[in-house]
Amino acid sequence: TTTTTATPQTETHSPTTTSPGQICSFRHADVIFLIDNSGSVGVNNFAIAQQFVLNIIDEMDISPSALNVAALLFNSRTTLLSTFSFDKQAIKDAISAYSYPPGSTSGTATSSALNNVIDNILIPSAGYRGGDVILYIISDGKSQESDISLRNAIARLHSAVRTIDVIALGVTPSADMYELSLIATSPNLIFFADSFLDLTASLEMDVLQPACIGYFPETTSYTTLATTTLSTTTTMTDSQTQTQTQ
Repeated sequence: TTTTTATPQTETHSPTTTSPGQICSFRHADVIFLIDNSGSVGVNNFAIAQQFVLNIIDEMDISPSALNVAALLFNSRTTLLSTFSFDKQAIKDAISAYSYPPGSTSGTATSSALNNVIDNILIPSAGYRGGDVILYIISDGKSQESDISLRNAIARLHSAVRTIDVIALGVTPSADMYELSLIATSPNLIFFADSFLDLTASLEMDVLQPACIGYFPETTSYTTLATTTLSTTTTMTDSQTQTQTQ
């Protein structure tokens, strides 16, 4: 059994200049959107989630000096919308062009989707730059797969990337909070909305914060693979400790 601990983010790239109206200077990171399109979501709700993601992308600085963005959908299968790209309009077009429902809407295979991200997105041929990763998972339900398969996929994800922030957004009471807590990198990266109508502009701004330079969430240690218990240890960065002790 091995343990890996996410380290505080250290920006080695020149900070981007905040443009008028831009919420912050963005990190040099590769961003992945993993969006639930299972049958329980429904046409109207999926359209709301789709627009929510488009609005977030609109606020981002997508460029070689900042964010690089990819997008996928998942139900019982995983569907690629876009590999990593710096072309904001092309990414938005790929997301907008998808028409719900998919051919197969059964199930929510979260661990399979995470493994797909590792095998097919976090690779150089898909545009991955090999550095920090920010993963957004938006889902309205619990995974159909076993608990251990989800734990193993999460541990594998953290082993594959040196620094990763996973933002888990559950929508509707059907979202499994325990599962969201396993998926998210830290407790403050878990978000919940009672309904798809609660995917508001305010929530967009909240979930954007981990993409900003200077954002240091709590970090978590993950015990990897072939275990029935995924042990998590929450730690604080030096800057957070200093702030709390002042």
